[in-house]
Amino acid sequence: MISIMYKFFICFLVLIIPEIRGQSLDDVNILINKDSTSVTVKYSGQTLSIDGLSSPKILGAELNNDDKSELIVTSKNKQSGLTTFSAYILNLYDSLYVIDSVKSGVLEPFMTYSDEISSNLLIIGYPELDSLNLANGTSYSPLNVLMYDGSKLYSANDEVYNIFIVETEELTGILDSKPIITDCQFSREHSSLIASIYINYVNAGELSLATMFLKNYYLCTDYIVFKDYLRNLLGL
Repeated sequence: MISIMYKFFICFLVLIIPEIRGQSLDDVNILINKDSTSVTVKYSGQTLSIDGLSSPKILGAELNNDDKSELIVTSKNKQSGLTTFSAYILNLYDSLYVIDSVKSGVLEPFMTYSDEISSNLLIIGYPELDSLNLANGTSYSPLNVLMYDGSKLYSANDEVYNIFIVETEELTGILDSKPIITDCQFSREHSSLIASIYINYVNAGELSLATMFLKNYYLCTDYIVFKDYLRNLLGL
């Protein structure tokens, strides 16, 4: 289970597939093969297929506020007991093509709207932190905010604030509800949750709070190594 705030599905339609074998989204026709490993999109006389999928979902979204819809195809992968996700972003205007594809780690991609910048956002996770999640336990990932400028996806983590703070408050509440066994054992068992809160604070620009939090909650002797690993991941 992933704890996620801001799952306000605004201005887009979610089609849960594999039950649907053919589905129209306005003038877009979406076909899923019998075993749900391939999606074929037909639009304005053009055809595009994406293969190698698993349990795909279709998100029809307006990503860059130009009143022209994009299409997002998400896929689920389960390996060694850990479920991870990826997403393909498709252009529908003028021509049909894949704008970009992204790996989302244990966080299922979703769309939300930000009042701070009056824009739709695509939220993904950090696949680099998948190794911190227990294969048979609850999985956590920081939020990674993406926007689309009409030609490419780009990171918008430094353009928003509230989404990170609200998510961090919820995750901190979950962490504080965990029984503490021994100091380092607690930190090891909940390293993905601790890393998620730390990175969310950093992405919100709250560097002092991030450092204070990590000192208080990551109590193993390799604190410096763990902190450097997270900072290097963020390019700090």
